[in-house]
Amino acid sequence: QSTLPRVLFLGDSISRAVWILMQRLYNPLGVVAIHGAPTNCRGIDEYLTNMHLWLGSCSWDVVQFNVGMHFHPTNDDWHLDYENGIRRIVNVIRAHSPQAKIIFALTTPSPFDSPATIPDEATCRNYHKLPKAGFVSAMNDIVRSLSTRLGILINDRYSVILPSLSTNQEPCNVHFHGQGYHVLARHDWKFLSSQLNISVPDTRTKGPTRAIAAVKK
Repeated sequence: QSTLPRVLFLGDSISRAVWILMQRLYNPLGVVAIHGAPTNCRGIDEYLTNMHLWLGSCSWDVVQFNVGMHFHPTNDDWHLDYENGIRRIVNVIRAHSPQAKIIFALTTPSPFDSPATIPDEATCRNYHKLPKAGFVSAMNDIVRSLSTRLGILINDRYSVILPSLSTNQEPCNVHFHGQGYHVLARHDWKFLSSQLNISVPDTRTKGPTRAIAAVKK
C-alpha cells in the first residue's frame, strides 16, 4: 500500500479541471497521490447526498473542496444557508477523516467582478446566469469568517486569478482558458505542497488539454 500523502479534491467543473491538471503534472513526481471525485460535485445538496461515496472507505490526509458556482440563493437569508451548508460539509469530512487537513478553495471570480471582463448584455447569452458583482466575494468572506472556528485552511484562488481575469477567463463565462487552469493548478500545488512540507520544483506546461475541455460543462 502506498505511503504517499493522499489528497482528495472535491468541487465543480472548475475545480475538476484544476485537479486533472494537478494529477497530470504532480502525481508523476512520486511525492503525493492526488485524487478527485468521479463527477461534478455541484452544490451543497449534492455534497450532502454523495459525500460518503466520494470520500470512500480509506482516510485522507488532505481534503480540498469548493462550493460556490452551484450555490443559488433562494431567499434573503442565503448567507445562513451557505454558512450552514459549509459547516455540514466540513463535519462530514472530519467525521470520515479526523486527522485530515481540510482546505476550502475560494470560489473564482465572476466576469462581473473585474471592470476588464464585465459582459455586454446584448451579446452575452449567459448574462443573467452569471453571479453578479460582489456575490462571489460575499460567499468567500463567509468561509473566511468560519475558517478559524471550523479549523479549515483557505486556499485563495480568487485573488490569484483576478488580476489576469481578462486574459485567462473565457468571455461571458465563469470558466477559464487552458492557461488559466494552469495558473490555478500551479497555485494549488504551491499551497498544497507547503501544507504537506513537500519541496520539489514547480512543473510548468503550456496550453490547454483535452481533459480540461472534457470537464467544462
